[in-house]
Amino acid sequence: MSGAKNWHGRKLLDALAVTEGCRTIAELAEETGLEAKQVSTTCRILKRRQMVVQHKPGCYRLTAIGQVARQAAAEPARSGPQRRLTGRRKPNAKTTFRDRLWRFLRLNPKATISRLVRLAGEGRPKQEAANAYAYLRVLKRAGVIVEMRQRAEANSPTSNGEKRWLIVTDLGPRAPVWRPAKRELFDPNSGRNITMPAVAHD
Repeated sequence: MSGAKNWHGRKLLDALAVTEGCRTIAELAEETGLEAKQVSTTCRILKRRQMVVQHKPGCYRLTAIGQVARQAAAEPARSGPQRRLTGRRKPNAKTTFRDRLWRFLRLNPKATISRLVRLAGEGRPKQEAANAYAYLRVLKRAGVIVEMRQRAEANSPTSNGEKRWLIVTDLGPRAPVWRPAKRELFDPNSGRNITMPAVAHD
């Protein structure tokens, strides 16, 4: 989800997770301390991302996608080997699209690109889908994920269904970093580099 300072999605997802029914704008505002306008605006964004559903006018309920997003955001960072120049991000560094994509891929081990973009994206589906596909190709070449034989169910008569991807080597909570200049994938969890054969257009 967005790292912007005015993003209140996490508070609302937490508030919605404590009940099985729907919560009104007023209830969410009172529980989170946000203004009603902030709650309403953020709920519309969460609805577009399929993280909440409007059960009835002005009353929202958490979806399965929202629950996954909430769990991913709450996942604690694990300590790793302490060594110099490991390439780790500083604790306060803003997460990237690929950071979020990796996190959701671990929680959705047979996910499609469209699902990963819905969960990890920030409103640029075409660019983010291309970014996701390029990253998944790298992970596949590294032996971290595989492309599954069985595709997701088709959503149109002319579609064969989307490809699904499965993690076979879970490197840990931190996203692997592709370094095209060095033709290697850096794993910040272990501090090691995975060298791969050169191919065009990564």
